[in-house]
Amino acid sequence: MRCSLGARTAGRDVRAGLGVLPLTLKLSDKDVLVIGAGRIGTGKAQLLVDAGARVTMIAREVLVELPRGLAAFEQRDYHDGDVRGFALVVSATGEATVNDRLVDEARRENVWLNVVDDPERSDFFSPPCTVTATSRCRSPRRVRRRPSLRNFAR
Repeated sequence: MRCSLGARTAGRDVRAGLGVLPLTLKLSDKDVLVIGAGRIGTGKAQLLVDAGARVTMIAREVLVELPRGLAAFEQRDYHDGDVRGFALVVSATGEATVNDRLVDEARRENVWLNVVDDPERSDFFSPPCTVTATSRCRSPRRVRRRPSLRNFAR
């Protein structure tokens, strides 16, 4: 049985002001590109590797130790065309001109982009702390009612 949007929202316009939608992505065996090998870029890359993504990093210089488990690392500048074929791209360069080119290319190639220092131009975010509860689509109502989750949120 499907419920119309209006029936669940009691007359509220749930789309008003909605700028983001929380999602959980399955990244196993997805190709992901991280540009920049400083503290933030390598941290993001390690999280992505740990999530099962095949991570390629491109960086002009390596500022900290590279994460374990990378699919590939190329020590060079970003070039137009590098985004093609990736499911997600993370830009952690801190360079506005590189970010401008990456935003343009990601839009053209229809690839989701996270510019770590420019959320307004990012298609997705990876917050520092996230709590997710799931019933794996069996009974979402039961997840909402769990006392342990209500206490955790306080």
